[in-house]
Amino acid sequence: MTQLKGATLKTVSHEVLARALRKRLRRFMSELPGVMGGDDPKAVHNVRVWSRRLQQGFAAFFPKPRPGKARRLRRMLQRARRVLAEWRNCDVMLRLVAREQRRTRSQTKRYAWELVREYLHEKRGRQLLIAQQKLLKYDLPNFAGHVRQLLDHLTGDESAEMSVAPLHGSIENAWAQWQSALAHAEETREARDIHTFRIATKRLRYRLELMHELGEDGMLPLSNWLKELQEALGKWHDRQTLHQVMAETLARPEFLMREPGAARTLLAELEKDRPRQSAALENIFHLAVEHRDAMTWDAESAPASKDPAQNP
Repeated sequence: MTQLKGATLKTVSHEVLARALRKRLRRFMSELPGVMGGDDPKAVHNVRVWSRRLQQGFAAFFPKPRPGKARRLRRMLQRARRVLAEWRNCDVMLRLVAREQRRTRSQTKRYAWELVREYLHEKRGRQLLIAQQKLLKYDLPNFAGHVRQLLDHLTGDESAEMSVAPLHGSIENAWAQWQSALAHAEETREARDIHTFRIATKRLRYRLELMHELGEDGMLPLSNWLKELQEALGKWHDRQTLHQVMAETLARPEFLMREPGAARTLLAELEKDRPRQSAALENIFHLAVEHRDAMTWDAESAPASKDPAQNP
């Protein structure tokens, strides 16, 4: 694969590129107060999402070798997202545990899940403080100014145009990495490889979204399909993380000595969930492989605007 199938966009003005980055920057910065000085689960999620979209914008607009300042800003986004990961996981897990409590009529199960909830609540408090302390070191309040300086340099001549070939190339690279990650995850079925595949899916989806926003035909159906795949992977990942939290709860000696009945209940819940996770993983691979041909770009083939759901 050397060219995007059905690619129509050849050049784009510097100002259009900068506008796309500014949009991502505004969304990212607007959510920061809810994280750095607040306790808003939605803000934590949004900061992570928009940091990834903004990071992919940097990757597309500043292909390797990137200017030093672009590299530093990308690393800042990566670090911010990583320090929020455990806080975000705790928020998601608390929501899942609450749902498990609502679903069961068993007082025994409700009590066992309540013990997991207490552990998560304590862990979340620790992770919130750690994340906020680390974020203060990253100079995030001045992040927007640094990005604008970089964009001012990019858009010195707003009427100037640049080839979008590097942007196409960044998608093609992401597509190659996606295929490799899918094949490896399908072969090993290891959690770490499935996580790598999940990240590759996000990266490819966000680059396609960017190209659609710039005016490239045919990106939206593929992006929508990747969103569906990403959501399925996210649900699988959330259950795996819940299993990890349950194991952490059980691993505490004082818990096992004080609550052996609850421990047995949680172990039974873990065992019951394993077949469901295996079935969910099979559905994920089926979804990925079923529509894989829609992602095979070739300039001589039919345009990429065909909805993947219509493939035979």
